Amino acid sequence: MQNLIDAWRKRLCYSATKEARELANDFKFELHKTNKFESDVLVPNCIYRMGCPEFKSCGYLQGFLNWCKINDKDLDMTNIQNRYDLYNEYFYENKSCN
Repeated sequence: MQNLIDAWRKRLCYSATKEARELANDFKFELHKTNKFESDVLVPNCIYRMGCPEFKSCGYLQGFLNWCKINDKDLDMTNIQNRYDLYNEYFYENKSCN
């Protein structure tokens, strides 16, 4: 599971290739149907770190932060469970856009 978490942090990033990101998104979505706990820990690096570790940010984190603000979500950047919960809400709400 740790290998999957580490790999998906990179594959869910918009700096990854389109094909890798689509595979990661589809996998996360399908896993959610049978194992919500495991699927919900699959997040991009920017959500895990609360900042982009890449040389050039893809802007995904800013989109997530904007969504939190627009939707009056109470984001506690110091609480990883809160970030993951809100990210998963954002992810599944926007699945058709990924």
